[in-house]
Parts: sequence; C-alpha cells; structure tokens
Amino acid sequence: MKRNYFLAATAAAVLALTSCAKSDVIDSMSTTCEVTPINFGTFLGKAAYSSAATSPKGAVLTLEDIKKSSKITVAAYHTGTSTWSSYSPPAAPNFMSDCVIAWDGTLNEWKYTPLKYWPKESDGSWGKVSFFGYSPASSCNTSGKAGSAPMLTFTAEQQVEKQVDLVAATVIDAANDVNSGKVKFEFDHILSRIGFTVKLATAYPDFYVKINQLKIYYKQDKVLREGVYTYNASNNCAAANWNQTSPPIFFKADGGVMYVGNDTLSSQYFIDLNIKSFNSRDCYMMLIPQVLSDDDIYAELQYESIAIHTNTKTSNTLKIGLPAITLQPGLAYTYNLNLNLKLNSVAFDTDIDVNAWPNSNSNSITLNIN
Repeated sequence: MKRNYFLAATAAAVLALTSCAKSDVIDSMSTTCEVTPINFGTFLGKAAYSSAATSPKGAVLTLEDIKKSSKITVAAYHTGTSTWSSYSPPAAPNFMSDCVIAWDGTLNEWKYTPLKYWPKESDGSWGKVSFFGYSPASSCNTSGKAGSAPMLTFTAEQQVEKQVDLVAATVIDAANDVNSGKVKFEFDHILSRIGFTVKLATAYPDFYVKINQLKIYYKQDKVLREGVYTYNASNNCAAANWNQTSPPIFFKADGGVMYVGNDTLSSQYFIDLNIKSFNSRDCYMMLIPQVLSDDDIYAELQYESIAIHTNTKTSNTLKIGLPAITLQPGLAYTYNLNLNLKLNSVAFDTDIDVNAWPNSNSNSITLNIN
C-alpha cells in the first residue's frame, strides 16, 4: 500500500471589525483607550503540508465555511509593555476570552461583542496583545493554567461522516503601531487528515468494477478520539503539542461510512473516495495526531465485479488494515488502494492425456486407381 501526503486548498480574505466608542472599558490593567478598533486580517492558509510531487485538491474547512456557520473563537492576553516570551500569562485570558467572531452577511462585516480596542500604556506607548484563535467556534472547550498558553480540548465525532476540520492561529505581541494595527491571523490545519483512493491493479478486459461503499473501523480502545492542544508562541500552529486527556478517550469500533457511490473503476485512473463522496460533500477522517500501530484502523471496501458478456454480478467485501504510522498535525495522508480481482478464469490442466494411435491395419481403406 502506498502512502502519500497532499496539500489542501487555501483561501484568503480580510475581516474588518466594527468601530469603537471612547467609553468602552478595555480590561483591569488601568490603561487608556483611544478611538482605535482592533481589526483582523484572517487567512485560511498554510494548508496541510506535503512532500508529494502531485497532490489532489480537497480543503475541508474554507473561509466560506467560517463565514456561513463555523465562526472563529478568539482568546487574547494584554501583556502591557512585555513581550509574550517574557510574560507569565494568567490561567484565564485578561483581554478577550472565548470571544466569538461571526460574519454578518447583510452588513458584509465581522461582528463580535463586547468590542475591543488597542490599549495604551501609562508611558504613552501602545500596549502589546497576543491573540489565539480557532475555528469552528463551537468545536473545542478552552482552558488554561498559569504560565501557559491557552489549551483546546477537542473531541472527534465517532462517525467519520460527521468529523470536522480544525484550524488554529496565533498573533503574538500585536499592537496598534505594529502592522498598521491589524491583527493578521493565518490559520493552520492542526488535525491529521486521512483519505483513500482506489483503482484496479491491472486491466481486466472481460470485467468492470463498481465501488459501492467504504466503511471505517477502529480497534477497540486503541485510537484516540479526544486530545488537548496547547498553542505555542509561533505562527506555525501545526507545530504545537497534542496530548491525550486523562483518562484517555478512544473511538469505539464502528467508525461509520466514508464513501457511498456507484463509481466505475479503471485500471488507468484512481477514484478519489473523499471528494464529494458522501451526500455530495467531501468526507475525510479527521484524527487527533497520534501514534498508530498496524491494523488500529481498517477500511472495509464493498464493490461489485461485473462480467461484460453475461452481465453477471459478484459482490465482494475486502477489509484492509492500515499500517503503523505516526500521524503529524497539519499533514494529509492518502492511502492508494490497488484492487486485485478474484476471478474464476478459464484455466487448463497441466496434465494432458495422449492416447496411442490404433493399429493402422485395423481400419484400412483401399482405393482403386485406374
């Protein structure tokens, strides 16, 4: 079985937040407020990293998804004149805590409450703020501890067709006099994505094959379903740490249906079993990054082989165990399945009986020639 990485597509847009009022209170650090709103520039970029020369497309969470329903949750820490690296953060954010930013399609702008503005310090300098965001907004439970960046507890759906992508971003030591006062989020995919393609291993001139379904199964109490993600102080959120919860939460055996269809196989081309394969939408496994052993996950492929001349159909089910692998955050994995058909082909016995000629005089024919 061949394993490939491949890139997810990227999208970009700018989020502009609403204006401010002087009377708004910023936080408890006795800073002053000027009429300077915090504006966000948000990009769904740095998609799943790949080393493959060719990569099928397939971003799962797009900026349009975030606008329509996913939204963004933001936590922010006001560090005063200190940089994040020299700051000891409190257990709970002191500037923005679980602030949900939603797209207003009527006003064509991003809105949130309560409004926030750039703080100014007592010495007249602009205060520094570090921001931590993720989407979908309702996909995680946030927590923190003193001296640490915020943490996200994420639980994947048991059924693969319900699993969601998760992206995160940080902007460290932002201020009104840095980057023109705009907070530029660049989101990373922080889960591990698994997909499948299938093709015939060789040509079968007298048969064609239809793929009906791909189901996912987990070895009981072996594949982590829940994990704790801790942000780091870099712009590469995919490099941050994942840890299991205590006690660990695992998948149950039945992982649900990844693909339902009626695609016809060719020995020349792969069928992508993820692109618009389930209810006309993309469907991938979205897993907590972790170490997997052989056969911790296996795929069950259901297909029909059909004889061209007789139209005889044979239903088949194959179970394919996935090999051991260390899943990395922000990487997309493709398992390319080469399907060998088990056919009752016509064969000849290698033991051939050769009978002796009968006596040449026993059946002689006399021809009279004049």
